[in-house]
Amino acid sequence: MFRRAQWAVMGIVLLCGPARGESYPRNWAAPAPMKNCADVVGLYQGSGEEAGEPTSALSLYSMLTPEPQTSEEGAKNAKTSALIDRVEIASDGPAALVLHFRGATGEIATLSYPARECGTEGAVIDTYSGETRGRDNPLTSREHETMTLGKAADGALIVLRHEHNSILFSPIGASSSTWVRYPALKPD
Repeated sequence: MFRRAQWAVMGIVLLCGPARGESYPRNWAAPAPMKNCADVVGLYQGSGEEAGEPTSALSLYSMLTPEPQTSEEGAKNAKTSALIDRVEIASDGPAALVLHFRGATGEIATLSYPARECGTEGAVIDTYSGETRGRDNPLTSREHETMTLGKAADGALIVLRHEHNSILFSPIGASSSTWVRYPALKPD
């Protein structure tokens, strides 16, 4: 009996997915202390650098919009992202943020997010949560994604993107975290 329990525990441990998380990059300016959501208000570049990928150009708009479900949605998202060169973050009350995405022709898109949490780490927003099931697949997975928006000592917007996926009614899951930095811009 005891041997079966050992095998069961070992099986659960082996089936549990890995937690992969990036630590804050040492070569970036240190995170600035945050008091509330309004501390991230400012003007930033529309594309940022992903930690460990210095040549990457990750669009903040693409990160914050829902994952495209069709190739047409993907093409529209890519086209919109290509037009955006800066983002202005404004406060909409004590726990809400409004992001104005702008390009050469003016405002291109606006997204509003209630902050789930405003604290010393930054403004935490939920960007996606849902269940998915593959075609002809009896397994249903639960996905959840959050972004924590903060500021670095040099004024850059720093974003921690955290994704967690799990298969319902099982111990199988995985999570990952990625840091992205968006340099601050001087107001027009």
